[in-house]
This record gives sequence, structure tokens and C-alpha cells, in this order.
Amino acid sequence: DDDDLHDDDDLQDDDDDDSRSSAWTYEWRDVPLEAVLPPGLEYKLTFGGARRARVPSSWQLRLYIDDRVLNVMGTPATLGAVFRRYVGQTTAVEDVLRDLRAFLTPNGPPQPNRALYLAVAVIGNDGLDSERHLDPQEHFTPDLWLVRDRIELGLL
Repeated sequence: DDDDLHDDDDLQDDDDDDSRSSAWTYEWRDVPLEAVLPPGLEYKLTFGGARRARVPSSWQLRLYIDDRVLNVMGTPATLGAVFRRYVGQTTAVEDVLRDLRAFLTPNGPPQPNRALYLAVAVIGNDGLDSERHLDPQEHFTPDLWLVRDRIELGLL
């Protein structure tokens, strides 16, 4: 049944284990009443007493831009260091990068012209951090929604 979750065990832990990500989609899914839902997930109760949840169809991506990036890009300090944009399942990473470039370079491209990328900070089982660069053709999936606070901006 399309409305059932693949595995109810995915919803029982209240830690930040990303292995639960396969349970969350942009489609409404039935979830047990006792399940702990990640913050930001949309949910509703039905008249029959069931609870349904989904990743919001549109959610705000917030990127904190450090001073090094602002300086290299020639961005006036008055713009601030936070970029916000609503994204969803049809939004490609390249669309966000295009809007970021326009945000960071309101007076035209900096010299030299630097390439921007988005990456997700990944914490391995050994506790060491690494990053996974997002492909420009990639879309903002429910898995990216789950790690939205670990998406970072970088310069090549």
C-alpha cells in the first residue's frame, strides 16, 4: 500500500540518525501516533484518529555564508551572511547556485570568477567529518531536507 511506511522501526528513535530518511517523502504517509517526528515535518490528524506526515512540499534552505566567501566574492558587508531560498522536489541545486551567485555579486561577477558549490557535511561512523558535494543536476530530495542544517556553501 502506497500510504504505508516501509519500516515502522525507522520512526521509533528520537536521535538524529539519518537512516530514518527513507521513511520521509513529499507524499503523505501514515505514521504511528507514538512515533517521534523530526522538527519541520508537516503532519495532520485524520478524523479517524490516524496521523499522517510528509516533508513540506516547499521548505526554506538557509545557508550561512562566512566572511571568507563574502570577501572573495566581493560582496558588500551590508548584505549580511545568510542566504534563504525556498526549495522543493523540483528545485535543482544549479537553480540555488544561480540565485546564490546573484545574491553574492549584485554588481557583476568578481575577479577572478570563482565557482560555487553546495555540500553536505557527513559525519562518519568513526566520528570524522567529510563532505559530499551536491551535483548541480541533483534535486532537493527528502534526504536533503533531513540534513538541511548541514548543507554548506563552498568555493572552488
